[in-house]
Amino acid sequence: MNITKPIPLKATLLLSLLLICPLAVAQEDRGERIQESVSSSDDRIDFTKSKAEPPKIESIAYQDSLIKTRDYKRAVSELARLERKTKKRATELGFTKLSAKDERALAAARSKVDKARAAMKEAERKANAD
Repeated sequence: MNITKPIPLKATLLLSLLLICPLAVAQEDRGERIQESVSSSDDRIDFTKSKAEPPKIESIAYQDSLIKTRDYKRAVSELARLERKTKKRATELGFTKLSAKDERALAAARSKVDKARAAMKEAERKANAD
């Protein structure tokens, strides 16, 4: 009847293991936080990184990039809305294919998205060149 003695021993070992593991993870996290604080303080002290350049947000090219990005996101959401709308209409009417009118509307929306994406990439390239 010595069966009851190994169970508390196993439970004790398991409990001690569970208590030790989080400490190791916490130590690693603490080291990362210390390294981040050291590197951020180095960035604050280094004045050579920020010469007499204006911040990027004030540049015209960056502002244009933000506008083009917003236009691209708007075109993508409009395309997604139009796709949902046309598929819903087709299923309500019992069609397996979209009508020619819906296909043309989707093609126009896709081309608008492609043009907006190209304009966004060009604006980003110009903003990064500054």
